[in-house]
Amino acid sequence: MKRIVAFLLVFVLCFSGCGSNEPSAEPEQNEPEIPSSTEIEGEFFSAENVKAVVPEGWKAFTIADVFSDVEGAKDPDVIQICKGAESDFDLFTNPYVQINYYGPDVEFFAPGKDWYTDTEDIKPFKAGNHEWQGFTGYSDEYLFAMLWCIEGDIEYQATMWLNGENISINYNDEDVLAILASVAPADGTSSSGVTSPIEEPLSAEEAIYERYIGDWNGVLKIYDCTGDYTSLENVVTGACARIVPDENGELFIFIGLYLEGFYITSAYYEVDYSTESLFISGDYNSGSYENVEILEHTPGTIGMTFPVIQPNGEFYFTINLRRIGDENWTNEDPALTPADVDHFRGMTFEQIAGMMGYTSSQYPPAELFENIKDSSGSKNTELGDKAGADGIVADYEALKTGLEWCKTERTYDSTYDEVAAQFGVHGFFVDEFGDKPYRRYRWFYDDSNYVTVTFEVKPDGSETWNVTAWEGIKD
Repeated sequence: MKRIVAFLLVFVLCFSGCGSNEPSAEPEQNEPEIPSSTEIEGEFFSAENVKAVVPEGWKAFTIADVFSDVEGAKDPDVIQICKGAESDFDLFTNPYVQINYYGPDVEFFAPGKDWYTDTEDIKPFKAGNHEWQGFTGYSDEYLFAMLWCIEGDIEYQATMWLNGENISINYNDEDVLAILASVAPADGTSSSGVTSPIEEPLSAEEAIYERYIGDWNGVLKIYDCTGDYTSLENVVTGACARIVPDENGELFIFIGLYLEGFYITSAYYEVDYSTESLFISGDYNSGSYENVEILEHTPGTIGMTFPVIQPNGEFYFTINLRRIGDENWTNEDPALTPADVDHFRGMTFEQIAGMMGYTSSQYPPAELFENIKDSSGSKNTELGDKAGADGIVADYEALKTGLEWCKTERTYDSTYDEVAAQFGVHGFFVDEFGDKPYRRYRWFYDDSNYVTVTFEVKPDGSETWNVTAWEGIKD
């Protein structure tokens, strides 16, 4: 029912707008560039269930929940963000973006084109960590873009009315992309429009850590074979990797392959912080490689392409990896088969590496994950008995139990000690940011399944719950 309600609201609004009678040309279907987080300034705005950044020069509004029995109730799943607005009356004359959120209990159906004219597909693109797809078209004489993003059991829809009386927007404008990149569940924040704290942008070093550190597994594909290696053409076999910081905070990279007669013996890295890119050089058992870039081949993956050149022939191989436990492989990846995915699901890195013939003496221990440092490179000295805690919970159920409490029972007055008690251990201190300030702690089952809780630090030094986020945890 909620899915139908959301669609009708969008449909009515397209006829109530007072945009220009001279619609601008159809937007070019080029792949948009994602703006740097330092280029767009703004604040988070929250409905009850969803939040998004509101760039400078824009204003956000909630909308009435027309199906609620409570007078003045607001729709908990919708935000409208209008460019150049002073009040919600400007929604009738100015371009805006409407964000609709569909949670785990709502069935989402992708919008269809049959209601509209002159539609044209938009090439799928990433904004932040979100992969968006959709189309442009006209509703009556009004130009719009309809985008949606499906992430497990959560979906977002972004409907954009592109032309206003005096200003226009496009789906690949930097401030629009910033909105699309920022959408997220509100995790219980108030529906009154109270802004959430904006976390400081990651440093270049932190961005590298966030992107690459972890346990990975996937496939290796061989191609462009010559000489004695022609029989290997299009062979697909297994691969894994562990990327962790060592005791000095330097990255330690291990790459394991299941390929008879060939293996990588070392990997040394260099970082280009201007592009947040990681390059590795090193040796394999019969040669060496230089400046191989670790890339994101498809969303959620990392990959490398190595040339192997020998006197009796050469070949290339491409490694494509997802984090251990990730269930999002598709046939668009140079991927594991469905049977392989089922086989690997639930396995640890140690088990996968062991299947390839490696022992624990050949790859860095998982404990090095605990050496990830905050942006200052030092530990907070005001943490008392929490300092140095690793945040590792007793088991997966303990992590889920703590998360459920944080989603349903906590309030803005809940203290750190109350939250930590739900997980059974102190959290791992991530960082401190902002003027109030805020502190983030993380509770781990493993590097792919964890809960991060942000606390506001009060003048007396106490810490109270502010927002919860989680990664990898399935019901």
